[in-house]
Amino acid sequence: MLTEILKIKPQLDDKEMANMEKSLGSRFAKIAKGFGKGLKAASMLALGAAVLDKLINPLQEVKAAIDRTLGKADDVVTNAKQFNTSTENLLKIRALGSVRGIAPESIDQLLTKFQGAVAQAKLNPADPANSAVRNYINEKDTGAAFYNFIQQLQKMDKNTQVQVQQQVFGEKQVLKMAELLQDVGFKESAASLKKIDFAKVAQATEKLATLADKNEANKTVRELNDLVNKAGVIGGSTVANLNRSEVSALNRENGRIGRSAQGFTAEENMAKIQENLEILTNELLTKIPVLFDGLNTVVDLLRKSVEGWRMIFELLKNSTIVKGIKGFFGSKDGE
Repeated sequence: MLTEILKIKPQLDDKEMANMEKSLGSRFAKIAKGFGKGLKAASMLALGAAVLDKLINPLQEVKAAIDRTLGKADDVVTNAKQFNTSTENLLKIRALGSVRGIAPESIDQLLTKFQGAVAQAKLNPADPANSAVRNYINEKDTGAAFYNFIQQLQKMDKNTQVQVQQQVFGEKQVLKMAELLQDVGFKESAASLKKIDFAKVAQATEKLATLADKNEANKTVRELNDLVNKAGVIGGSTVANLNRSEVSALNRENGRIGRSAQGFTAEENMAKIQENLEILTNELLTKIPVLFDGLNTVVDLLRKSVEGWRMIFELLKNSTIVKGIKGFFGSKDGE
């Protein structure tokens, strides 16, 4: 076999060297061009995703803001009706609480308990347990009655305040709620709201609440119509295809769990999966920027490779090693 190999006569003349150089240069240029296209496509894809994100997110944010505003307005108007008060008065009471750091829900709880105590006093005006709110049983506006009650409560001494609070609200109020009822900064809070036109705010709130009702009505109609439309396009084959897809997904999931389960308990498997996910996440976060930098470097190197190969062929062609090989096989220089 060695003799057969030795019969092969290398031909490293200028013409073949040039052809090899041209072929390799062409291949490397094509590879470099392919890398460039890939990077360009990835960049365009990333740019498209970014633009799409910029377009979709603001729309979602606007929709969320509209839903949030309509819901808040509807909440005020609805609760005002339940408390037998005006939208304006409920806004004022909530604002007084909000200035003191009390959530609207907490103010509504106080109003609910006050309203219940007044109702009990109407039924049993002679009961001493109802004495704290007996003067408010003829008030038609619960919000106004509650505000007046707070003002009267603040004129009492501390011990009486605590007794009345427990009588009306069923428990001693603490922290921010106690501050509101005991005139800790109450006057300052009221003064800070004097510049607010609550009549105008109430009008705007009621308008938004009406739109909220219309929005909910539209949503209901859409959902009912959508049921009819979906019934027209969802059939037995749709459900069967969905089932096959879900079964395949579960089989893949079970396969992954099975492969990871070798030699581990269920708890260890989950811990291992979690650990691998964390490692993968960290790797992606740290390596992706490096990967793109590396790809740019590779493309740059490939573009410069043609010149490098030309230098290598020149060195080989004129090297003593090549000349020695030619001489060993009986070739003369230039042949």
